[in-house]
Amino acid sequence: MNDRKTGQNGRGGSGAWPAPREILKAGLILAAFTLATRFWTFGNPLINVDEQFYVLTGDRLLHGVLPYVDIWDRKPLGLFLLYAFFCRIFSDPIIGYQLVAALSVTLSGCLIFSIARRLSSFAASLGGAAAYSAWLTVFGGIGGQTPIFYNLPMLGAAAWIVVLMAQGDDSRLTRHGCSIMALVGIALQIKYSAVFEGMFFGLSLLWIGWQRGRSWLRLAFDACIWIAFALAPTLASWLVYVALGHGPEFIQANFLSILLDRNDFLPALGRLAGLSLGLVPFLTCAWFAWQRWRGDPSQGKREVIWALVWTAVSIGGFLVFGVWYDLYVLPLIAPLSLVAAMSFDHFARQRLVIAVIAGLGLAGGIGHSGVDMWLKGNASDANRLAALIKPHLGTGCLYVNEDLPILYYLTQSCLPSHYLFPQHLTSPRFENALGVSQMGELRRVLDSRPSAIVIRANPDEDVEPASRAMVESTLKRDYVLSGATMAGTERFEVYIPVRRAP
Repeated sequence: MNDRKTGQNGRGGSGAWPAPREILKAGLILAAFTLATRFWTFGNPLINVDEQFYVLTGDRLLHGVLPYVDIWDRKPLGLFLLYAFFCRIFSDPIIGYQLVAALSVTLSGCLIFSIARRLSSFAASLGGAAAYSAWLTVFGGIGGQTPIFYNLPMLGAAAWIVVLMAQGDDSRLTRHGCSIMALVGIALQIKYSAVFEGMFFGLSLLWIGWQRGRSWLRLAFDACIWIAFALAPTLASWLVYVALGHGPEFIQANFLSILLDRNDFLPALGRLAGLSLGLVPFLTCAWFAWQRWRGDPSQGKREVIWALVWTAVSIGGFLVFGVWYDLYVLPLIAPLSLVAAMSFDHFARQRLVIAVIAGLGLAGGIGHSGVDMWLKGNASDANRLAALIKPHLGTGCLYVNEDLPILYYLTQSCLPSHYLFPQHLTSPRFENALGVSQMGELRRVLDSRPSAIVIRANPDEDVEPASRAMVESTLKRDYVLSGATMAGTERFEVYIPVRRAP
């Protein structure tokens, strides 16, 4: 299939939604490309500590454990329901969630392609979509991190808004807006950080209504309806917890805890500088898109400006949290890839630019992921460690002090605490966020005399020295080393209680 001929200023696309055969062709290419960048990590439970915890929580949810009450975390209920779904339908939920993540990336790429294709050539649109798939892996998105899943409904909402911007029909705007904001609501139930982009999408709908001559009273009515649709999934989750008598726990975990994080500014600033440097290729494309389109009188200018503002809002949402880990960049990749696709047709050597952008992402992603797997280990490492633990779990629970919450899932151990994500009890960041004393809960866990304790031989730099000292003191007094093995480059030790003479 040949690209449509490019029009004025070298841009392709007719302003209409691309033909189904073009979307299918792009989708097949993107599926092959996405699988090629990810298949070698499938089945590895140690890709990311967050994803280990999501699998654990999803599995225990199926066995009656209640998030925020029996297992504490601040992620929305929808995320854990999603992982519970993976645990239900896949015999191996680790491979399962990674396959669905690859599918989500492919579908997200198809939406980027479809939006960009309205204004750009086939090659430019496909290049932007491929860049999305590649650059996710640069910032730790090779598995099932939350933006891998919630970028899909947000891109669906974005595509819908772009279509509405190009239409003149006002009769169904309210109805379409409800569907768009429902997609935002789904994204919010995967991670609340989508709220900033969701607010922008809502304001975009109001702007479309104002452009079409709607009265202020009608716009106020629309705003209330659209806000209700965006918040409905979260409100429904809260009402379920209220009905169960756990409304305060829901509020504390989902909202209040976020305000009580402790973040050191200087290390975060260093991370921000590194991430900003990594985004230079995309930011260059965004600048180029703005320079080329700002003086263009065509309707396409409005859509490009909207995509640029969406990018700016996403960056603002990233900056406001002040944490600035690489995973927080993942939501930015969607609008940045869309803007890049809209810019590619303006470069004299288009194919070279596309190859450079996608190639840098591919090289950076393989490098990042390869180093991560070397450092963190693989399925064999995890299973070997689980085998050391299982014989000792007949009379009590496992306690994992650092890095590997997946061990609770692999051993099917009982749970020693509500706080199973290791950093919740060891990192200064969460000292005030849990709703309980961090050191007090750690002391309670140790006093319960777990049947096995797993600890890193060398503590992570993020571990609070006082909590490490408490664990080491308990191990020295009441436990004996049962075995040890490597997970990646780290040695993990398994301790079991000392059998004292009667």
